[in-house]
Amino acid sequence: MSEQQRNGLPVWLKWMLIGAIGMTGFIVSVLFYLIVTTSFNMPLRPLDQPLLEPAAKPLIEAIPAPVLEVMEVLDAAEVAVIPTAEPLPQLESNDRLTVLVMGVDRRPGESFSTRTDTMIVLSIDPENDTASMLSIPRDLYVDIPGVGNQRINTALPYGAYNGGEAGGADLVRRTINHNLGISIDHYILLDFQTVIDVIDEAGGVMIDVPYDIDDPTYPDMNYGFDPLFIPQGRWLMSGEVALKYMRTRHADGDFNRSKRQQQVILAFRDALLADGLAGAAAKARSFYSEARDGVVTDMAITDMLGIANAASNIDTANIRSAVLDANYVYDHTTESGAYVLIPRTNAISTLIQELFN
Repeated sequence: MSEQQRNGLPVWLKWMLIGAIGMTGFIVSVLFYLIVTTSFNMPLRPLDQPLLEPAAKPLIEAIPAPVLEVMEVLDAAEVAVIPTAEPLPQLESNDRLTVLVMGVDRRPGESFSTRTDTMIVLSIDPENDTASMLSIPRDLYVDIPGVGNQRINTALPYGAYNGGEAGGADLVRRTINHNLGISIDHYILLDFQTVIDVIDEAGGVMIDVPYDIDDPTYPDMNYGFDPLFIPQGRWLMSGEVALKYMRTRHADGDFNRSKRQQQVILAFRDALLADGLAGAAAKARSFYSEARDGVVTDMAITDMLGIANAASNIDTANIRSAVLDANYVYDHTTESGAYVLIPRTNAISTLIQELFN
């Protein structure tokens, strides 16, 4: 029997099978090597993360372009009658003009016929380009015509009881003239929200706070508390913060509060004039439009703009200010236990002559 018959396969076939097995092992080794190297070069990802991620959403979404309206072309005659920004009007007289500004503690939904929180007499002398400010404390004990001795901040509601807001303002005017000898030409009643709005419209007011203001019991608009803290420094205040700065008194009393109110008035004047007289004219009209619902006055808009114009010509150094503080009043408790301030009439008379000539 031959060797081929004993082994069962031809020799040439054995060598072909051995070669095929070797080639298969080589191919498998190459594939294994490629799989392993590729796996090590790929970033790791959670098993539940898909291999293909959706395209990222663009940071800026496409916005359709606005549709431009075709404007009617006007001829020269039509252009001539289009109103333009007008300059501030002039006062009709160079005589001294005195305005009583009253801040009213009016909450949302309440009328103006309530006690005055602030009273400041502003006086302008257009002929000499000077001005004066006098703050009257709300606890000043005075003789209210037709009523008797009461705090001066009660004159407004007493007068408004039968005469409405105008009657209340008129009684305050007569009370000041009767007790202090100051003749009031006009009045303005402002509520708190109006003060906030006009200051915000002006872009805020720059205030130098001389010391920390800390008032944990500052009142909110709903007869609760809104703790207030303003650190010492120079701050650009919004209307809301400026109002709080003017109203807080628990930390340093009513007299310092009056000084802060005058400080904010002067800062508001600076903000009004920051863009020049033309800018002031535009702002003044904007303020009136913004605040008209929170203002009661006996002046027309032209009167107020005329006062603003006259005030713009006055240098800050020519604005005198005073507060009826402890130099001009003294503490007293009435028989009913009410805390009031009694005027020092001689000292006040001298001060008024100096301020209002």
